[in-house]
Amino acid sequence: MEIMIAIIIGLILTLVLGAILAMRHRKDQGMEKETDYKALYTLGISMIGLGIVFTAAINTFFIGFLIIGVIYMVVGLKNKDKWVDKA
Repeated sequence: MEIMIAIIIGLILTLVLGAILAMRHRKDQGMEKETDYKALYTLGISMIGLGIVFTAAINTFFIGFLIIGVIYMVVGLKNKDKWVDKA
């Protein structure tokens, strides 16, 4: 059991370190992109629905999806003036 926890922690740390290095590399190369707030809003709506369904059907642990969805939706709505239509 202790080995399994150590493996999981090692994998999480590896993923976080890889993400940090990738973001730093993108920043150094000048490949930064502007945040798509409309996509955050859409993702927030989807996460809210997912959180409600999973919480009702499986376990209250999935209320995290609902909370993340609300946060994404609020951030997207707060920056509605920066929405970009890609059509």
